[in-house]
Amino acid sequence: MGASVLINTSDTTLADSIRCRLQPPGVHVVISQPGLSFMQVARRQRPQVALLDAVEERVDAAQMEIELLKELRQDVRIIVLSRQPSQQDAWVVECGVFFYLAAPAVGEVVRVIEAAARAALGARLAREVQSRVRT
Repeated sequence: MGASVLINTSDTTLADSIRCRLQPPGVHVVISQPGLSFMQVARRQRPQVALLDAVEERVDAAQMEIELLKELRQDVRIIVLSRQPSQQDAWVVECGVFFYLAAPAVGEVVRVIEAAARAALGARLAREVQSRVRT
């Protein structure tokens, strides 16, 4: 099974662009809207990689989303997008996210998601090998 990727954005154009350009085989992409949709999808999917968009516009909600993702899966790779980056975004780094992107182009977002998916799959394979060695 491949990596599961959750894209949380209210921008359907961005979500569709990322989904169309994301190429690695075995990557399963699910899109949610911020709010209740996000909570339902995150709980159901327990993604290995999550992209949270426009965090500068909804700081409290984004902090809650990050905490929920970490509770659901300790090894989740969270990628955060800030469309209008500022010094106020420092809280994102303090939350321990995998990657922070400031006003990125879609191609850059896709490359970071692909890297996070590879890292998630690599970590899972390493755990499987370790468990086999122990038995």
